[in-house]
Amino acid sequence: MTNTATSPSIHTLDSGLNLTYFKTSCFTTWYEDFNANFLQIAYAARINILSSIKAAGSGHIGTSFSSIESILIARKLLNDLKEVEPKLETVFFSSKGHDAPAIYAAMHAQGEITDELLFRLRRLNGLPGHPEIDTPGIPTNTGSLGMGISKAKGFIYANRIKSLDSRVIVLLGDGELQEGQIWESLPGAARDNLNELTVIVDDNQIQSDTWVSRTSPLGNLKSRVEGSGWKFLECHGNDLASLTSVLKNKQELPTFILAKTVKGAGINSMMSFSANGKFYKYHSGSLDDSNYDASISELMFRMNNKIQPTIKVDSAQELIVESDQWPKSRPESFVTAWSEILTQKMGRHPELVVLDADLSYDTGTFLARESFPDRYIQAGIAEQDMVSVAGTLALSGLTPVVHSFATFLSMRPTEQIFNNLTERTRIIYCGFLAGLIPAAPGFSHQAVTDVGIFLSLPGIDVIEPSCVDELNASLEFALASHQSTYIRVNSIGNPERTTQIDFTPGVGVRRRLGNEIAFIASGTTMLAQAFEAADLLSAEGIEASIYSYPFLGSKLDKDFLLSLEGYSRIIVLENHLPALGNFHAFHEALPSKNVIRVGLNELPKNGRNGEVLNFHKLDAENISRLAKG
Repeated sequence: MTNTATSPSIHTLDSGLNLTYFKTSCFTTWYEDFNANFLQIAYAARINILSSIKAAGSGHIGTSFSSIESILIARKLLNDLKEVEPKLETVFFSSKGHDAPAIYAAMHAQGEITDELLFRLRRLNGLPGHPEIDTPGIPTNTGSLGMGISKAKGFIYANRIKSLDSRVIVLLGDGELQEGQIWESLPGAARDNLNELTVIVDDNQIQSDTWVSRTSPLGNLKSRVEGSGWKFLECHGNDLASLTSVLKNKQELPTFILAKTVKGAGINSMMSFSANGKFYKYHSGSLDDSNYDASISELMFRMNNKIQPTIKVDSAQELIVESDQWPKSRPESFVTAWSEILTQKMGRHPELVVLDADLSYDTGTFLARESFPDRYIQAGIAEQDMVSVAGTLALSGLTPVVHSFATFLSMRPTEQIFNNLTERTRIIYCGFLAGLIPAAPGFSHQAVTDVGIFLSLPGIDVIEPSCVDELNASLEFALASHQSTYIRVNSIGNPERTTQIDFTPGVGVRRRLGNEIAFIASGTTMLAQAFEAADLLSAEGIEASIYSYPFLGSKLDKDFLLSLEGYSRIIVLENHLPALGNFHAFHEALPSKNVIRVGLNELPKNGRNGEVLNFHKLDAENISRLAKG
């Protein structure tokens, strides 16, 4: 007979698709005997993870499934300790942050997140794509890899200063161990005997694209950790008894637990990745309807039959997925265009060397790797190392092309970039995912400070192309230059309105002719909004010109400035926080004109792209309204 107290419920999306989930009330019943019901709790949490990601349209399934047991067990242990010793300060958080859906599922299981909020993952005023303190119960912002142990130490030092006893558990990813800050953080914790601190590493052995061992091997972790003065333990991270036993181990030193897990644990197809696989398909993204239904069926079968999540089941329907030898197909975008442009240029320029930081799919460098493996360097999640390697490649007469997400490429290795600039060499830096959107991952991934950072550095051009023609011209310009270049690549939008590009510093390209207002835009995101705003204005009888100007903050050509004299209002669209960029350049060059900036002025919100653009008044409707004065 079905126990209705622990039966799944249905959440219906606006599209009409029904999503399976378990309410908090189900977990309340199971938590009455946590150990006996642990498999049901873990499977129900997986179902909620899968459904929340499906509702969001994006998220990280593989790492959420591998780490859910660690999260549930660690949180339960800390809650139990708190009940015994109410004055004990307990903290748990995930450093990697990709497993936010699992964090939220665990919080929901314990009644900290409502049933309704579970389905507002990656939405404005919902649950952020990576954890942020605006969500009650989240102790610190994460998502920028490598910071976790350092942040945990800060909590412990604060509690010691306040004369409070504490227990802090922080969850890391195994790929995250490639970040240098991890290894900087260990010795101080041993020196100060921070035995309140436990680190759990979700050792699922697969990072963003492929196996950790093939990306940047971690070596003998036991020796590295113990050599830093820590206690090193191992366990099976998807097993209740194994993980509980090491977590309850008496701590006389800070403790480092290598929890061996399986990425995608709980779904046969997600656990199947060949030894020579190049692209793990369930690191990020949402399942299509068919694969979602098949996965829910498998999880329910496993749950009802109490099958361990790492054991494969014969009756499971195989998910339909592309070959692991090639990246997931994606719509045409700057990423797909760059993949082809870069590879073509490598064929013509034997001095080009491509460097990437574990993002060959998201930066499009995989094709260059396949075509020119001898001139491709995979740095792993180690941006500072990558940039310094590029520095001496440049000193050796080669031309490095360095890739990462714009926020990680601009902020983490700024010192290394500055050092390279002092050597007056030529390096091409390519920052992807630049700007306010995509906004779903949260502000750890939103590059809105990169323009200000790069424009503050000497001897480097900053270019933000607005179409594929300008993207290609940006690389041609960088290859012809005697100094370094930063190419700021928007990953959203690919405006089809292209013209014959005159790619000359100081000169904008007119893409639409009007006689009253001029929009100045750079990048695909703002150019697309400019076109939509101009269409809205045109419907009211107001004709606006549109110019793309990709050379951010550069000196403007006199003839180009003369061509702008007839406009009553010049509106400069900036997809970043205030900087010495295009608005500054046009405002300084045209002091007598009404030059208006439309751009980001505060910390970015996250959620769906349209709602975030609207919140910051950077969508076409708000731009057109401002343009009318």
